[in-house]
Amino acid sequence: MTELLLTGTIKMRLIFLATIGAALLGCAAARLSHDVKAYVGRDIHELYARLGNPTGKLETTGDRVYVWSISSEGVMPKGTGAEGTITVQRDCTLEVTISAENIIRSYQVEGSDAGCAAFRRQLSR
Repeated sequence: MTELLLTGTIKMRLIFLATIGAALLGCAAARLSHDVKAYVGRDIHELYARLGNPTGKLETTGDRVYVWSISSEGVMPKGTGAEGTITVQRDCTLEVTISAENIIRSYQVEGSDAGCAAFRRQLSR
């Protein structure tokens, strides 16, 4: 019976942590999205001035899409005890679609809170 309770407790902790992690990912994208929203309708060069040159560029059916991407690894403790550490990936990608006149039309953000933090710092300077 103790093994069953322990297993159930561990499962509940994992479900809770996964739920919190998913919520944080959504928050990160939402926070960076809020910061980038102010640039819609403005010249792409204003965003360059904050973020630097994009890491990539795509051409899709006449639209130009500029991509800024960050990826890094970090180490986190596995738990509250002496279980060791795990390696975590921190990613963030910002895709900005512009018009022929270099005006920002739309954008999309994907990534983790830690990954998007660098972009948010650059935009808040």
